[in-house]
Amino acid sequence: MVAKAGGKCLDLCSVLLFLSMCRKTLTTIRNSPLGRIIALDQVVDVHKALGITYGIFALLHTIAHVFTFLHNKDATGNYDFVLTAGGYFGGSYISGLILVAAIITLLIFAHTKVRRGGHFTLFYWVHLVCYWILLIGSVLHCQHFWKWMIAPAILYIIEKIASSEIIQKAYYGRFFIVDYKILPSKVVELKISRPATFNFHAGSYVFMTIPHITPYEKHPFTISSSAENKEYLTFHIKMQQGWTKKLHEVLNKDSTHKIRKSQKLSEAYQMEKNNDIKKFPWLQNF
Repeated sequence: MVAKAGGKCLDLCSVLLFLSMCRKTLTTIRNSPLGRIIALDQVVDVHKALGITYGIFALLHTIAHVFTFLHNKDATGNYDFVLTAGGYFGGSYISGLILVAAIITLLIFAHTKVRRGGHFTLFYWVHLVCYWILLIGSVLHCQHFWKWMIAPAILYIIEKIASSEIIQKAYYGRFFIVDYKILPSKVVELKISRPATFNFHAGSYVFMTIPHITPYEKHPFTISSSAENKEYLTFHIKMQQGWTKKLHEVLNKDSTHKIRKSQKLSEAYQMEKNNDIKKFPWLQNF
């Protein structure tokens, strides 16, 4: 009973974890009347708490099965859809061991010292790989898990397609850095072109990718400019470790600093249209 209860809690945690990663859906809810009722501003902290809760229930589920195995070696279960046959609980112990290893690996590399210690790339890839191992392994481990996950998984896949680079460029066009300043206290002020179709509210944030630094890392930054400014978006980024440190170093080494300061916004747009962007390494895709 303990193992079964822990398993059901894992099913629920899996659903909530996937829903907490559906950023566009959560943003839509936040901007709707429901946003006044449901607190979504701390969704990242909620995601972390759900991850820890998932690990606790996984530990409970595993200990309960080990206890059952040690006290009843002839125990059998109802797991029909598994990796192999003939093992404990019909062979599901193999997928269970893989899931435990994936959970431990994911939790270790999700630690703050890894994410904020200059190893975000490692965190990113481990998280990505372990997500799919957990999803596929859970389907193989429990025959009813797919019923819990089919709706959140479809929603998540739709969001990933909608946020893909091809769709984003088709809707918004190209983003590029128009201007920047190196401010005191290791703060960078970025001004990025704002397409006419890009709308936001006070307190909104975006996930920024600069291919010149890394093509796949996305980091959230609050928009510090007003919504009335139709020409560009402004961000103030504090240098810490990893991506922000690389950004600070790249801009510090910008050999076109004087040229950049002399360029007007309209001229920057014209250069991009005329494919002269390669002459100015400070112009990068958003």
